[in-house]
Amino acid sequence: MRRESKKQHSAVRPADPFIRLEPLKVSTGRAWVVGALLTFLGAVVLQQIGIWILAALLGVTSQVSSASHANTGAWWLTVGGVLGLWPGFALGVFFVVKRTTNNPLRQAIGLSFRPIDLIGVPLGVAFQFGLTGLTNLLFHPRDQGSTERWLNHLHGGSLVLIAVSLCLLVPVLEEALFRGLLGRGLFSLFPPGSVAMPIVATLVMLFDGLIFGAAHGDATAFLALALLGALLQFEHLQTGRLGLSIVTHATFNIVAVVPVVLWGSS
Repeated sequence: MRRESKKQHSAVRPADPFIRLEPLKVSTGRAWVVGALLTFLGAVVLQQIGIWILAALLGVTSQVSSASHANTGAWWLTVGGVLGLWPGFALGVFFVVKRTTNNPLRQAIGLSFRPIDLIGVPLGVAFQFGLTGLTNLLFHPRDQGSTERWLNHLHGGSLVLIAVSLCLLVPVLEEALFRGLLGRGLFSLFPPGSVAMPIVATLVMLFDGLIFGAAHGDATAFLALALLGALLQFEHLQTGRLGLSIVTHATFNIVAVVPVVLWGSS
């Protein structure tokens, strides 16, 4: 992969004053999109490896298949999975950025925060209640949601570890992958001036949201997560940074996680 220099990185800017995300070269954007998708697939493989390794250490490999079914989880299934999945996200983003640019990772993906990003707190609360309400209205789900399935069978240290990670670590990792790498890569596929900026922004939000929703593997929550992904990408496009989308994403998760940790599912 060719590296994009700092000079090239800062030389091209979008023509729309409301879009502050800087596009990369088209070839670099293509590499970021492919790299993001391969990172996700690789992380899923590492997730399964992590599950089997922890199951083998505990002597419960015969239970992996049955425990993988919804609502019959086990703490080692969740912990083993995240020990592969989340480091896979981090390593993949680091590798792609390192191979394609000369910029530091934080600068390349826009990992920075400003006081204005705190507006993501009320936005995250609104998105959680609004999208949860939409899901309940359209699908009337009877099963536990993904948050309950992740947390209800955890106790003690494993519960604290996963709950804190979902609230603080996961928003950073997912925003780095799905907005910082994938979203910016998609945005960079359109050379400045080739397509009207509102159309570019709409397409990027649409595809980023659909991929984000599909990546979670929850059919009932797919629409809500796809809309969330699109909204987070809108924030990314408008700020050119990940700070606001991370705060929004973290708040969205906190609103879902805290009630389950304190009171369990209803």
